[in-house]
Amino acid sequence: MAAALSLLDDDPADEHTRHDLRRFLRSLDDPHEPVRYEAVLGLQRWAEATGSLPPDSGRTRDRLTALTEDASPRLRQAATRLLGVPDSGPR
Repeated sequence: MAAALSLLDDDPADEHTRHDLRRFLRSLDDPHEPVRYEAVLGLQRWAEATGSLPPDSGRTRDRLTALTEDASPRLRQAATRLLGVPDSGPR
């Protein structure tokens, strides 16, 4: 699953991105660390491309905040880095 997430499209102009974005968001709750990590990286690419977190950023921010306490150092670091992205989108 983690490898599949790394291949998903995060280009906001792409017609399939909406589905891929939902997969990233759902995968933040996956029981497997590599899947959660790839989901955060996918959201990071989205945020870099758009300048903000995805729609429904309130829930996304809550989940990312929880991931900053994860047992995985790389996941904590990635979630913390993503939370530093200014959110100019609607909540």
